Amino acid sequence: MAKSDADRIERRRKYVPVRYLGIFDRVVNGGNSRADAVKLQCLECNGYSYIDARQCSEVVCPLYHFNPYRISQCEGDEGGVDDVESTNEG
Repeated sequence: MAKSDADRIERRRKYVPVRYLGIFDRVVNGGNSRADAVKLQCLECNGYSYIDARQCSEVVCPLYHFNPYRISQCEGDEGGVDDVESTNEG
């Protein structure tokens, strides 16, 4: 990774709530799944507000139908997630 890339990642990381640093680190370091990348994007788009991500109504977003937090995705046993586990070890 180029130094400028590492600098950009570190600058962005400063704005990530502690609760979501684990998923952020996994995604930007490449040891992630597509599901983690979608989770992080949905959280970031909604200001890292889990509640706002659940209420997302941006139907023009390419990830709208993949948002794991949307209420319609999370209700019942449809495989939605209730929250992102923090795996921050720092």
